[in-house]
Amino acid sequence: ATTATAQTLATESGADEVIRCWDDATAPHSNCDSKPEKITVNNGKYKVSHTTDTVFYIFKAEQSKGHSLVIFPGGGYKTVNLNFGLGKWLAENGITTMIVKYRLPNGHKEVPLEDAAAAIEYMRNNAERLGLDPQKIGVSGSSAGGHLAAWSSTVLQGNQKPNFAVLLYPVISAQIWSPKAQWSTFDELLGHLRTPAEMDAHSVDLLVTPQTPPTMILLSDDDDLVPT
Repeated sequence: ATTATAQTLATESGADEVIRCWDDATAPHSNCDSKPEKITVNNGKYKVSHTTDTVFYIFKAEQSKGHSLVIFPGGGYKTVNLNFGLGKWLAENGITTMIVKYRLPNGHKEVPLEDAAAAIEYMRNNAERLGLDPQKIGVSGSSAGGHLAAWSSTVLQGNQKPNFAVLLYPVISAQIWSPKAQWSTFDELLGHLRTPAEMDAHSVDLLVTPQTPPTMILLSDDDDLVPT
């Protein structure tokens, strides 16, 4: 493994556009993380910790079909694990893709959702410029990123609400009694002193309504890390 900087990350991503949305000083809320951002590179994949700024990496479809996907990488809300190869592959197959380096919560639960809302809204506001259908904007994510995608699709409204979701082995339940709850993820999102009410409010299975957009969930029976 080696280390990288934000500038080399932007260059090596291969993205068509790299948009810096905001940082802890300019965003509505801060995650209050005073440690410097750390980027570790291993086999072409980037693991980022202590994120305090939000960056959108956009891969434009070579032959757009109008669909787009906003991807929130996993990492247990402790790191953001970026895989730019996925963005390139989706673009090659007609789907304009945004990979989001979101700010980690550090116990400040509103921060990642704030970044997710900004990412979806950016894609919709720029749909015409990017050759997209503003009513075909989906979200996706794996593990904790899957939780963020599912959370976005159930609670966001208006211009920030996605039209569909594709969840890969997502963290879903935060209910105390649930054998499927992954506590380490919610330790990072809500802190160790969370209340039962906070846990229910972030347990996505309890937030589904008739207005929740169509969702595909992909998982494996032998996944003993994220037992969705």
